[in-house]
Amino acid sequence: MCIIKNMATVINYSNSHASCLNCVYMQSQNNINGGDQYIYINNSISIPYSSMNANNHANAAIYMKDISLSNSSEIYWNKLNASDQDLKFNNYIVLNEYNASDMLANIFINESSNVSNIIITGNYTPNAYINFHNGSNLNEGSNGVGFRYNATVNKLQYNNDGLTWYDIISVGNASLEDLDDVLITNLLNNQYLTWNSGSNQWINSNLSIFNDKTAQLGSNLNLNTYGIHSNSFICYNGQGSNIITKFESVGNSGANYLTFYNSNSGAEPTIIPVGIDADIGINLNTKGDGTIALNTGVGNVAVNSNHIEITGFIKNSIYRTSSNASYLPNNNWTIPISSDIILFDFSNASNVGTYWANISSGIEGQKLNLLMYNSNTAGGISILADFGNNNLCSGNGFASKLKFIKNGQGASLVYIGDPQNIWHILNTGSQVI
Repeated sequence: MCIIKNMATVINYSNSHASCLNCVYMQSQNNINGGDQYIYINNSISIPYSSMNANNHANAAIYMKDISLSNSSEIYWNKLNASDQDLKFNNYIVLNEYNASDMLANIFINESSNVSNIIITGNYTPNAYINFHNGSNLNEGSNGVGFRYNATVNKLQYNNDGLTWYDIISVGNASLEDLDDVLITNLLNNQYLTWNSGSNQWINSNLSIFNDKTAQLGSNLNLNTYGIHSNSFICYNGQGSNIITKFESVGNSGANYLTFYNSNSGAEPTIIPVGIDADIGINLNTKGDGTIALNTGVGNVAVNSNHIEITGFIKNSIYRTSSNASYLPNNNWTIPISSDIILFDFSNASNVGTYWANISSGIEGQKLNLLMYNSNTAGGISILADFGNNNLCSGNGFASKLKFIKNGQGASLVYIGDPQNIWHILNTGSQVI
């Protein structure tokens, strides 16, 4: 149906206008009384075949031309000619199948459009791309920036740099191993993610401090009922350069070992050998001519054993009175009995006279040896060792003093504690007073 408003004339031309067959000329009415000058067409227009051979438009299906002008003002769409399906203006192509995409692109550059559905198949089989151009990257397809559907792996992907395509992961169903730099294999409970520089990936692994050379504890390490396993365990100082303690394993079975016990107040810690053998000893070895020193201060070194085996000889400590330059005759001097041998040694430089020595109480079972050596050729030197009234027993009664007057004289004593509290003479070559 064709509804024409405000039309002054509707003329049906037979062949009078440029050899037009079945042409209709529609002219709008002048603007009378402010009326509209538009033509309204409702529903559809059916235009039959027209012939304009004079203007070389024999197959034009839609032909629009200003009747008062020449052919320079023509718009037509040659639809009926299958080989020429172009929209033309004055014989110039306005729209065809080749420039339609470019024209559409020019429209979208400056205009926004609302589109409900876009289906992209693309020419890059089997993938379809949406690329974004900028001043530095005008590439298209796999070398461009944008999105694509990768039919090979059946995934939607994106590219930010024109080089690498990454999978777009669904947030609702995403998992850690969907990331390209994560490789999860044979996942076990309580494993950790660690970086593998060889594969440039995060991999699952058990907890290990092997690669952390400066690992530090933030609190106490609780081993529960377990231990630290190592064939060689070394404890360094705080800077990690000097060894404090080193534990070495010399046996694969580890049958015998040491157990260290702490203690409550008033008791001593204990070291006990433990193992599968019935009889286990403890070896303390020195390096070279090193010495094992048991230092107790004023305490005792107690040896509880059925017997003591000594390879070699026993070396006793000796205190030389010549080491004391202030030791002079007729002066009271309490002999220090920290050594079990007191050697009164004199030379030509020693003053002539009687040297006094006060011997104090000892400890139950303590041994004491008193020796006199005098190389002073002038003679006239003697030693008077005073033990106190009745604090000395010769085996023939009680005494108080021992007197040494000759070179080479000596005496051996042992102290007997409570209730006797007395030095007992084992043998002597000195005078007993």
